[in-house]
Amino acid sequence: MKRIVLLLALCILMAACGSSSGRQQVVLTADKSGSDVALELTNRMDTALDYNLCASVLQRRNEGSWLNVPVEDEDCTAQRGTLQPGRSVKYTKKLPAFLETFGAGTYRYETRVEQPAGTEVRVASNSFDR
Repeated sequence: MKRIVLLLALCILMAACGSSSGRQQVVLTADKSGSDVALELTNRMDTALDYNLCASVLQRRNEGSWLNVPVEDEDCTAQRGTLQPGRSVKYTKKLPAFLETFGAGTYRYETRVEQPAGTEVRVASNSFDR
């Protein structure tokens, strides 16, 4: 029974993040300009998604893995927005000043979206250099 539940969860996750053609159905893009990163979340699915781009997590590539960068919490509310099918939403994040001490590196953002059935999916942005 556990295997069936795990397989079902995996199938839902794969369906939420991509299609058989390889095109992602939920896309997060990051456009860095100075210390600002403009995030854009696009919903290409047939159903609405709940999101909170303010709560997106900054990650740094380290030897082939992505690690969360510990940053001070922004004043984000727990309130989630609803993104309708075919729509996009934008939010600008400010890179933390202490990244200067990390030196150059490759970064990305990861956010969580939730489908109406309660399935939560993590979506990673394209990477960018700092």
